[in-house]
Amino acid sequence: EIQIGLLGQIPFAEALEVLDGKMLQGRKVVVKRLSTAQEAGKCQVVFIGASEKPRFPEIIGELKSQPVLTVSEVEGFAERGGMVNLVAGQNRIIMEINREVANQSHLSISSHLLKLAKVISR
Repeated sequence: EIQIGLLGQIPFAEALEVLDGKMLQGRKVVVKRLSTAQEAGKCQVVFIGASEKPRFPEIIGELKSQPVLTVSEVEGFAERGGMVNLVAGQNRIIMEINREVANQSHLSISSHLLKLAKVISR
């Protein structure tokens, strides 16, 4: 299975929940709402909502060094230790990627994706 966790209030949750039960490269996608950072450690991808901003240090600390891709849409997420931040720009979404954090969690980001993103250093 590929488990996608939704932690907190996610504005695009319904769009992600459509993936629940679908197959991706022979693996079933499971989308689930989470209430704790500990639950997030069982997922491959975790979307962290703005409602969780006060808990970012706890969540990021819990997931540090685990192979869990962390994604948010909160300004400064990548600088605070998140991996991927989706930020509204002029007429498009800008992706910020913290490569250092991804590497520490033993995840590699595609070079094609990095070309499209703004790479952030901690």
